[in-house]
Amino acid sequence: MRGHGEERAIGSREVMTMTAPALPGTVDHGDPRTILGLGLPAHVLVRLDDSWAPAWLIGRPQCADGWVALVQCVDATGREQTIRLAPDRVTVANLG
Repeated sequence: MRGHGEERAIGSREVMTMTAPALPGTVDHGDPRTILGLGLPAHVLVRLDDSWAPAWLIGRPQCADGWVALVQCVDATGREQTIRLAPDRVTVANLG
């Protein structure tokens, strides 16, 4: 086990399972520079419904209103989803 996840092999691929606690980091949510400065992929927390969930930030596509966060996370049904979120719904995972 390395960090806050567990790596396991499935066929010829390695899969990372996130086990970090879903707590918001102590980051200024109004300052996008924190997220814009992360290397990709990056472990983040996302606001889904009324709770924070661990996710992987995998992209920051530009759009007409600025940029959006492209993240991979597990939804309430346990299925992995790739979704676009507004930057104010993403924070750096404060694991330390």
